[in-house]
Amino acid sequence: MQNTTRWTVTTSRGCRVDGIASENDARQAVRMLGYASAISPYSWSVVDNYGQTFIAELRRAG
Repeated sequence: MQNTTRWTVTTSRGCRVDGIASENDARQAVRMLGYASAISPYSWSVVDNYGQTFIAELRRAG
């Protein structure tokens, strides 16, 4: 049986990316948003290249 679990990255800015194939890929997507500091296993405080801070979270989508 094929693994169909997908992941979603959401931010406190209202951005969302659906359909990420693996948890590892989703974590990499968060790191690409800026400097990420872990809050919990599935959420980070992120500072982007403009110095703005926001929260990013991972969620299992299916």
